[in-house]
Amino acid sequence: MPPGIFLIVILMTLVIIKRSWLRNTLIVASVMSIWLTSTNYFAIQITKLAGYVFEWPQPFNIDNLSASTRYVTSNNKLAKNPSSAIIVLGGGRRKGAIDVPEYQSQDVSAQAAERLRHAARLARTLNIPILVSGGSPDRTTKDELSEAQVMAQVLREEFGIDAKWIEDQSNTTEENLKNSLAILSRENIEKVYLVTHFWHMPRAMQTVRAIQKNDQKQDQKEGFKPNRTVEEEQGNITVIATPHGYYQKEQFTPLDFYPSGEGFQRARWIFHELWGALYYRIK
Repeated sequence: MPPGIFLIVILMTLVIIKRSWLRNTLIVASVMSIWLTSTNYFAIQITKLAGYVFEWPQPFNIDNLSASTRYVTSNNKLAKNPSSAIIVLGGGRRKGAIDVPEYQSQDVSAQAAERLRHAARLARTLNIPILVSGGSPDRTTKDELSEAQVMAQVLREEFGIDAKWIEDQSNTTEENLKNSLAILSRENIEKVYLVTHFWHMPRAMQTVRAIQKNDQKQDQKEGFKPNRTVEEEQGNITVIATPHGYYQKEQFTPLDFYPSGEGFQRARWIFHELWGALYYRIK
């Protein structure tokens, strides 16, 4: 993915190419490509193009939820709905966060914080519990908290909401969803609001469909079981996508054409999802 591929081109050019004009041309082209793919303008344009592949989901407007969806009682107070829940997929953690020793010097990433904020708004609006999901694939010591544990701490300390379930055994999106749906199946949850960024939502929902399809095939293969476990019925859960984190715009400033960490990161997300889509198609 950019800019790594262009750096490889530069290194190979310096080692292999002998003709100076060709070597210089490739180096200049690679440097310009690194510049371009690190701009906010490029990130927005590649996101638009990727929309033809993914069909980006429409924004989920929490404020437009109807009164019936909010489970309002006769005295205008929110009533708890035990059959619904929220799943928040992990978005990374920031290790070495010495500014937050209360979290064992670990913090959620900016992306995970956005997801928690969105989930907190949704939880307050619908008055339903939250499940946080995320393991620790990059754990270096046994004392490190999992991503889900850090997310639960941030939810409690900064949003005043206790996560009802903590799923901290997963290291991939597929494991996130498979483990989370299994937990909620045991709790007889019927409807789930899935929280993640819009660019991650197509792959997440594709994973949900694959899990549920696999469950249905298993049911057909094994037939009716009067004593089957709840885990085998997780395909009956209705999953509602609640994407957020959009950054599309039509008017640009000169800064949008200047390389930035924001532009680089946004483009990287899209390239990552494109590679992921290719992987799942081959798989």
